[in-house]
Amino acid sequence: MEQERKSKGIIIGVLCAVIIFMSIGFAAMASTLTINGNATISDTWNVQITNITQKAASAGVTENAAPTFTATTANFNVALKEPGDYAVYTVTVANTGTLDAVLRTITETPQAGGSDAIQYTLTPASGSEQGSTLTNTTGTHSFDVKVEYLSTAVGENAPEANASKTYTVTLDYEQATT
Repeated sequence: MEQERKSKGIIIGVLCAVIIFMSIGFAAMASTLTINGNATISDTWNVQITNITQKAASAGVTENAAPTFTATTANFNVALKEPGDYAVYTVTVANTGTLDAVLRTITETPQAGGSDAIQYTLTPASGSEQGSTLTNTTGTHSFDVKVEYLSTAVGENAPEANASKTYTVTLDYEQATT
């Protein structure tokens, strides 16, 4: 009987030791793990229209308002005196950021209700077409915007003198993926 007691005592002691070790192991595994870190992005995005200049014009051109621009939108409001009058503006876009950009879309929005005899035409310079890459730091794109009083608008089809229509061009650039 004594031997039975000794064995029970040993078994109980071993079980207590196992429970203590398991408790310590659980406590060690159940502690909160905290991971701290920082990420820094050192690239900059800076693609924007930097200038609009009048490249050419006929004598009958009047700017109702000087062309205006925001980072990616150019606005024009030109009055033309008679059929055949025109003006050409150059829009310059620069990339002074550190990321290459791609011209995804060009959206042209003529004013609703303006004179149908006034027509705007956008012509990208070579290398400035939709889908072209604008390189970082020093890349530029340029576009010519021509506004003209259609020479076919004569007689009954001609609107009053000083016909006008506003026009907006929006350029959508995205980061280039290489």
